[in-house]
Amino acid sequence: MSRQARFFMVAELVTLLLNYGVFSWLVPRVHGIAPELVGFAGTFLVFVTFAYPMRRLVVFKLPN
Repeated sequence: MSRQARFFMVAELVTLLLNYGVFSWLVPRVHGIAPELVGFAGTFLVFVTFAYPMRRLVVFKLPN
């Protein structure tokens, strides 16, 4: 398996764990909003702060 594929798999696994963790943390603390919408917000937060930067700067980094 290529280095890029390994980085991608690890980054996606961490993203999955972060999504679960953020969702599990947010749901009991946010009242009056459907859990599905809380899940969308958590997923967006994880994507913007972790998944996209990892893909852009590590996994699919262009050579200089």
